[in-house]
Amino acid sequence: MTTQLPKERKISRKLTILLPLVIAVTLFLWLVPTSFFGIDGLTVVEQRTIAIFVFAALMWMFEIIPTWTTSVLII
Repeated sequence: MTTQLPKERKISRKLTILLPLVIAVTLFLWLVPTSFFGIDGLTVVEQRTIAIFVFAALMWMFEIIPTWTTSVLII
């Protein structure tokens, strides 16, 4: 006999575990030196674009918040 978690618990788990993880990865990519990426001539703006793209991809992949909300958040 299997028991399913209530929907509130699933959302809570996503918000408490995955959201801080996604934010940490995004901040890491935002703050590391540009030489970390191994791309010659990478500017700070391009580095931040990569960080924002990774943030959006992780938010869509884990579905922490609705997809349309992530899209609006990025814009």
